[in-house]
Amino acid sequence: MKYEIKKVIDGILTYMNNEIYSGLNDWQEILARVVVGRVISNEDAFVKELTNNGFIRTFGIIDSSGMVDIDSLAKDLKKEIAKKEKISF
Repeated sequence: MKYEIKKVIDGILTYMNNEIYSGLNDWQEILARVVVGRVISNEDAFVKELTNNGFIRTFGIIDSSGMVDIDSLAKDLKKEIAKKEKISF
């Protein structure tokens, strides 16, 4: 299934707020929030760069209309996590 890149970004941000930041120490959390905040502060430019990035489009992550193939990415991610067996932050 394909989703608009902005919805994918919102989903990633929600996941980070719920799962990632809570596992970081104070300095790591501040740094991560600043970096993520800088990236999304100009979301339109970020989306445009991702959509026009030939490397990303070559691998079918984002198509020319800014849609992200989540199912394909999830399948690849699950396969690689299974090889690793576990991931810790």
